[in-house]
Amino acid sequence: MHIRHKTPKELIATLNKYGAMKCKYDLQGADLRNADLRNADLRHADLWHANLRNADLRNADLRNANLRNANLWNANLRHANLRHADLRNADLRNVNLRNANLWNANLRHADLWTFQTTTYRAIYIPWQRILKIGCLEYSIDEWVKWYRRLGDENNFTDTEITQYGMFIKICAEVRD
Repeated sequence: MHIRHKTPKELIATLNKYGAMKCKYDLQGADLRNADLRNADLRHADLWHANLRNADLRNADLRNANLRNANLWNANLRHANLRHADLRNADLRNVNLRNANLWNANLRHADLWTFQTTTYRAIYIPWQRILKIGCLEYSIDEWVKWYRRLGDENNFTDTEITQYGMFIKICAEVRD
């Protein structure tokens, strides 16, 4: 089965009926605003330029998905698997990436603005190369160099230091 430009309701019904492995996802430019795609199997889905604003993608499997130029503004990607996903030029403002797997995801030129673990929100301002975590504000280069020490000094847990460290490294890679 080949899926192309279905409405969010039709897409969800198709996913529930046939499952991901029987479908070839060609969702380029699809309007999936506010879609409930929790636990969806979207491996290798072509979501280039898709509108996923406010979509609920908690626990979704997006491994190897093409999300280039996708609008993920305010989407919930908590616990989503984005391993090897292509997120180049994606709008990730206000996205919830808590516990998301971003291993080897391509985030070049993605519009990354916020990230939050259980404690503090991190806000990255790309054009100023400034990252603020809680009340701490430094250049991205300073964060790369000192994030572990700053985390220890401010009583962050080891898990939080690791999570923020991953976010800091992502911001450092996409800043140019």
